[in-house]
Order: sequence, then C-alpha cells, then structure tokens
Amino acid sequence: QLEQQEQHSPSAVRGIIQKLSLAGENCQASREEKQRALYRLTKLSRDNAADVWCRYFSRIVVVLLDATEDKEPPIRELSLKVLRELLHNQTAYFPDYLETTLQTVLDRHADTDREVMLSAEVTAKGFLGVVRPDRLVQLLSPMLVSVEGAALLAALKLLTHAVSLMQVAELVPLLPLVLPGLF
Repeated sequence: QLEQQEQHSPSAVRGIIQKLSLAGENCQASREEKQRALYRLTKLSRDNAADVWCRYFSRIVVVLLDATEDKEPPIRELSLKVLRELLHNQTAYFPDYLETTLQTVLDRHADTDREVMLSAEVTAKGFLGVVRPDRLVQLLSPMLVSVEGAALLAALKLLTHAVSLMQVAELVPLLPLVLPGLF
C-alpha cells in the first residue's frame, strides 16, 4: 500500500518523466535508468490512479513517443510496450493522442531492429481492441497517402483488420475514405 502511494506521488511520476525526457537529450540517463523508468511506468499504467493520469498523461505520452526514437533498440522496444499497456489500461485519456501515437507506431515498423519492429506490430494490433473500427479507418485513411514503405504496409494491414470488423452498413459511408479513387 505504501509502495503504491509512493509510486503515485507527484515527485515519483515527475522522476519517471525526467528520466525518459533525457532519452532524447544526449542520453544523459543510462539505459538501465531509462529501462527502470519504463518498467515503473508500465506498473503505473495498470493502476487506476485518476489523479496521476489527469495531471501527467499528456507529458507521459510525449516522452514515450520520444523514447520510441531512442538510439538504444531495447529502449525503443520497451517504450512501444509501455505505449501498448497505456493504450489498453488508460484508453479514456487517449482520444487527443490517437493520431500521433498511431503515426509513431506505424513509423516504428521501419525500424532497423527486428524486436522493435515486432513490438510495433503488436502495438498496432492493440489499437484494434480499444479504438472503434470506424474511428480507426478515419485515422488511417489520411496516413495512407503520407506514409511509405514498411509504415504503409503496416497501415494497410491494420486498415484491413479494422474493415473486417465492421458491418457493411458501417463501412458504406466510409468507402470514399478507403477507396478515394473510385468516388
């Protein structure tokens, strides 16, 4: 109980954010420190500490998205796993960050490290469980013209899954988005 209160304290959360913020700044935090911060954030994501999420969610998402571009592959992989946990456990806070998060996850499909690519794939599939398929189609459609290579293949794969989950009546109004050349 006491450990959980300490984990949710503003100073503890700020410490996690600070360690991860350093991920993009000359790697002042060691890989082990960043990994510990990411593991602590994973634990925190499983708790329904509304005060923490209301206050720090946007900063946490920003540092996680930055951490997906860390020079260390294990940090990139772990940050994607934490994003997946956050997406699953704190879905209510994500509406304003879905597009940016999805774009980042798709971009990680082109990573040079195999484990990072696999983590990006699993994270992308995580969107299917928490975002309505029609909303996912709306998010993905504009990205189809702006991404290329591995990110485009990942977007098409996710779009295919989302469309397969929809009823025909839901899909028909979205056809101009999915097949713009035909309309």
